[in-house]
Amino acid sequence: MRLYYQGNWRDIFQNWEPLLWSFPSSGGVIAKFLNATTADGYNPYRVTREGIEWEVPEPHNPWANIGYWSDHQIIYLQKLLEMAQEVEPALLPDLWNRPVFAYADVPYRLHTYTEMLADWYNTIDFDGDAARAVESRVAEMGTDGRLRRDADGAIVHVTLTEKLLVLLLAKLTNLVPEGGIWMNTQRPEWNDANNALVGKGLLGGDDRVSAPLHRLLDAATGGQRGPSYAVSAAVVEAHGCGAGRLCPPPR
Repeated sequence: MRLYYQGNWRDIFQNWEPLLWSFPSSGGVIAKFLNATTADGYNPYRVTREGIEWEVPEPHNPWANIGYWSDHQIIYLQKLLEMAQEVEPALLPDLWNRPVFAYADVPYRLHTYTEMLADWYNTIDFDGDAARAVESRVAEMGTDGRLRRDADGAIVHVTLTEKLLVLLLAKLTNLVPEGGIWMNTQRPEWNDANNALVGKGLLGGDDRVSAPLHRLLDAATGGQRGPSYAVSAAVVEAHGCGAGRLCPPPR
C-alpha cells in the first residue's frame, strides 16, 4: 500500500512534526524538507508524493501571482533537527559532510539588490524557458526532473552543512534592520497579521528563530578546526570564508 500526501509546503511539515513523535524516523522527513528548498534558500508552494509544485503566471487572474512562501521555514526545520538529535542522535553527524541532498529547480529568478530597492513590490521574475526545460525533464525521467542540474546534466548533490548555510544566508541577506525579513512573496494574501505587515512581505519572526538554527550549526561545526566541510564555491564566497574551508558562524 502506498500512502499519498499533498499540501501546501508549510501545512505538510507542521502536520508531520507531531506525527514524528508517534513514528520517530526523522531522516526521510528532513531529506524531503531540504530537497524541496532551492539554491537561493527558498521553498516551493506545494509538496506531494510526486514531488514539488510551484505557481505559474496567470495574466487574466487577479488573484494569481508567483512568489515564495518562506514564513515559518526555519522553525519547522529547527524542530525536525532537534527531534533528530533527541531520537536519532547518530543521524545528523553522519550527514554534515555527506553530499546526499538536492536542490529544487524552481524557475523563479530573484531581482538584484539594486532592482529590489527600486521596486520592492516586484522582486521575482518567472523564467519561462527554465520552466519548459524542467517540464521536459519531468516528461523524460519523472519527478527528479524538478531537481537542479549541473552543466553535465547530473543532479547537484550537497551536504547538510551547505543546506543550512544557504537557508541562513537567505534570511541574513533579506534582513531589514528593526523590521524583519523580506519574503519576496508578491502574494499579499499570504502575509497575515501574525506573520508580516499586511499587504506586503516583511516577516517579523524568522529573524529571531534563525538564531537557534545558527547555534546548532555553530555547535556542530564551529568548534572543529581540523576537518573541512564540503560546500559549493558560491556558498563559501557568500559566507565570507576563505580557502574553501567553512569558518565558524559569527557570534
